[in-house]
Amino acid sequence: MSFFMTRGHFHARREQGEVYFGLRGSGLLLLQDERGEARLEFVTAGSVHLIPGHTAHRLINTGDYTLSALAVWPTIAGHDYEALSGGFAVRIKYDDAGWRVEKCHD
Repeated sequence: MSFFMTRGHFHARREQGEVYFGLRGSGLLLLQDERGEARLEFVTAGSVHLIPGHTAHRLINTGDYTLSALAVWPTIAGHDYEALSGGFAVRIKYDDAGWRVEKCHD
């Protein structure tokens, strides 16, 4: 099984944050700081997620239905996809026990 996910990114203007509002479905918000430290937050209908500046982020649909979220950020923030060309520090994998977190590299 593979997960549908957004293209993870930092903001070009690193100091700019973002807010996600969970609307429907369930999944994970993968966050990673510039030192490569990653963490996850559960996203569900009604959840609110504050993404601080200097933090890469990606939504991952781990549920059985479409994950929908409203994202709000300043238009000047821009996107920097190249900074994550090596990927995030962790990946979400699926096996018979469900989804799990797997470290990618040190």
